[in-house]
Amino acid sequence: MSASALTQGLVIFGLLLLVIELFFNLDTGFDLLVLGTITIFSGFIGLLFGSFWLTLALVGLASLVYFLLLRKKFKQKVVVPMEQAYNLDAVVGQKAIVTTEILSTKAGKVKINGQIWRARSRSRLKPGEKVKVEKIKGITL
Repeated sequence: MSASALTQGLVIFGLLLLVIELFFNLDTGFDLLVLGTITIFSGFIGLLFGSFWLTLALVGLASLVYFLLLRKKFKQKVVVPMEQAYNLDAVVGQKAIVTTEILSTKAGKVKINGQIWRARSRSRLKPGEKVKVEKIKGITL
């Protein structure tokens, strides 16, 4: 197999890493995105110079630099921590603001502490109205 074909295979592997990160909702914290990008750029440089070994060296060096020096800083900037964990029972009794109309026959949405929740009501509620959570049924208020 030629060096060019091996390098092209690495570029395809890098694209696969990007697809996995973007479409499969894995909890990798963007590591696959970074590694895929490193692999793709290294592959293009390797194709430019016609060297599979250059590609491997660049992938290895850039990955090592990322994991040893940059990963922690990158995650601090990119990965957003959960604002607040919810104990569902704690939501009962809280005030909420209606964000989409709620009818007796159709659920709508309310906002509590910056979080959007599905909600139902026996009466019609318009967006902007303030309401109080009476109970939770499943994940519906």
